[in-house]
Amino acid sequence: MNPKESFHESNQVPRFIANGREYPLSDAGLRIGRAADNDVVIEHESVSSHHALISGNRENVMVTDLQSTNGTFINGQRVMVAPISGIVELSVGSVHCSFATSQSGEQTVLNDGCDEVARISPPPLPSEAKTGSSEAVKPLIRASEFSVMPRSDRGRSIMVAFVVITFFNWLYMPVGMVLILLLGFGILTGIRYYRYRHQASKAQALNPMQTAAKLPDTRPLWKRPPFITAVACMLLEIVLNDEASGSSARLMQVYSQRFALIQKDSGSLNSFGSTVARGIEAFAYGYAGDTSRGYQLDREVDMKNQSLEEQASQLSYMYQLTKESKEASDLAVNVGILCLFGLGGYLIYDHRKRAVDDRDREVTE
Repeated sequence: MNPKESFHESNQVPRFIANGREYPLSDAGLRIGRAADNDVVIEHESVSSHHALISGNRENVMVTDLQSTNGTFINGQRVMVAPISGIVELSVGSVHCSFATSQSGEQTVLNDGCDEVARISPPPLPSEAKTGSSEAVKPLIRASEFSVMPRSDRGRSIMVAFVVITFFNWLYMPVGMVLILLLGFGILTGIRYYRYRHQASKAQALNPMQTAAKLPDTRPLWKRPPFITAVACMLLEIVLNDEASGSSARLMQVYSQRFALIQKDSGSLNSFGSTVARGIEAFAYGYAGDTSRGYQLDREVDMKNQSLEEQASQLSYMYQLTKESKEASDLAVNVGILCLFGLGGYLIYDHRKRAVDDRDREVTE
């Protein structure tokens, strides 16, 4: 796009005024930001890489904040999506620029910078917006149809974190985690629907005939919060499951040592020498007239054997549970690493695809 248009030509179409230049509004819109791939590049620390988008035609112009850090303002009022009419002061971050639509015949005088733009007629003040002026700027609240999947970065990040964490726990309790996933997803969707109904009614009251436009996300994949959230959750699950696997391995070693001691005690109790010694002792008591002592010795041996068998059975059960837990932890670590490799591969694919698209666009232009 060539920003150096004649005054007469640029006066026929809506135009954004910044950096001492006029940028006429095209069918593709004007993307404003600090990155070099924007239509309007503003190098200032308060401006995000992809800050705002101006779209529409001569009759209907909209400005959309692309989830910037420092916000987009029209006549000092912060907006997310809002219509523009006449000549307004359009600020990105702390940088003050201006915008003029074809509905205004007022002449705009440009200076060398973007912070000050002289106008014959000043734009309406925020106080005028409250009086119902025809050029009042009203922020447009999203009033599109309800979607089961979240549209905002925060909502998608929460959903991604919930699914990732539930998936890794599914390796331990498949059926239970499926039920938790369905229940949690249902609760989150219900909360979002309640908020949607509240915001939709408010949007309908402010802007009955307008809805928010769906805009492409131009940020690289690795800058998007859902992607960052997925990677962070996977790294966390890998670390936690690796630690759980190590703890399970240590417990298995302890159980093995205890089981070996029980086997040793059982072997010594039921050895040939021990049996012979008890028989001699019982014979001696019987010869002395105390025949009940022999039966008592047998009962004591039986009780000790039963106690050792119970301990061995309990240790075997705990050992098996710990082994299954270790296997699930090892599987979770391996799955997490594979998922990270998959995300890394998709990141490379996304980067190369963007590079090819940019080259094709440059060739077309």
